[in-house]
Amino acid sequence: MGRRVRAGRSAGSARNLIRFGVAIPEPLLEEFDSHLRESAYGNRSEAIRDLIRSHLTEKSWSGDEGDGTATLTLVVERGDADAQRRVQAALGEMGALLVSSMRVRLNATEDLYLLVLQGSRALMREHAQRLVGLRGVGSGKLVKAGNGSNGGNGHNGSSGGNGKH
Repeated sequence: MGRRVRAGRSAGSARNLIRFGVAIPEPLLEEFDSHLRESAYGNRSEAIRDLIRSHLTEKSWSGDEGDGTATLTLVVERGDADAQRRVQAALGEMGALLVSSMRVRLNATEDLYLLVLQGSRALMREHAQRLVGLRGVGSGKLVKAGNGSNGGNGHNGSSGGNGKH
């Protein structure tokens, strides 16, 4: 199955790593290595661990049941006062689901909203779809950050976006 390897200490606690072999077609590996050279990953192992974590987060969010943690990023027309009011009203309707929010001026015509959400996955998706669909919202993306209200599962992943912007 795999060989257990004792790794260095991480944040004061030991972690065990398992080494295993992976068979992969050469063109796919070349493309993966090319991606690694352009990214911040130190090696293949780090990148593969990140891919596994991302996949596990996606899988944990496959249904609407249960709680989770996520961020919702929106780009909103800055000069459209009605759009800003619609977004603020929608944020007010989120109640306890909205843990924190930040609004940043991107440029002369756009604001960026970053929302931290925690609670019912179904409600998060519902509110995200509603906000992204508002007139004056140029784009939006729900990024899944964990599978529970206990601060997450250590996985990260993303999904969503409407590509309008």
